Amino acid sequence: KTEKIEGGGSLEAKHPGYISKRYEERMATFLSLCATFCLISVSLGSDCDTLDRLLVKQQWADTYGTESTRIEFGQVLWRAIFNKAPEAKKLFDRVNGNDINSPEFKGHIARVYGGLDRLISLLDDQSALKADLHHLTVQHKTMNVSTSYFDVFREALEETLAAKIGPTFQRNTWDACLLLFTKTIQHII
Repeated sequence: KTEKIEGGGSLEAKHPGYISKRYEERMATFLSLCATFCLISVSLGSDCDTLDRLLVKQQWADTYGTESTRIEFGQVLWRAIFNKAPEAKKLFDRVNGNDINSPEFKGHIARVYGGLDRLISLLDDQSALKADLHHLTVQHKTMNVSTSYFDVFREALEETLAAKIGPTFQRNTWDACLLLFTKTIQHII
């Protein structure tokens, strides 16, 4: 839509260099999306190669388990996160972050693990992974989550996985693939 001015016509017609506010907003959104996808593309060219992705997917499938073991595993993870960053609990007030045994927080655990399961399953589908990482980035950006918490999450997850998987846990492999997720989100936030 063009802006009408007194005496008829439009600002664009009378002032060829004029750019409407709406056009500026659309262009800013477009450029932001382009930058996001460029950063995601760069991040997806990580050290998490095909064999790494297969190992991560296989070990995750074994670890992810059933609903009850999943929640218990999630509680171990969140204890580790809150031990590393106790101040992070304030980010989880709406899901009763002070009580990881509460139904609200167990629901949160299920959602986070569902998202992580989705990302891991998309390791072989670059375009879908890019889209999902973009969605998670926007979601966490609107919640004002500090980028440092993604490192805390990755470190705590690796420790929790190492304890659960045991001697076959490949820290370098997991780190490369988890960095793919966390660094992509951190670069955009």
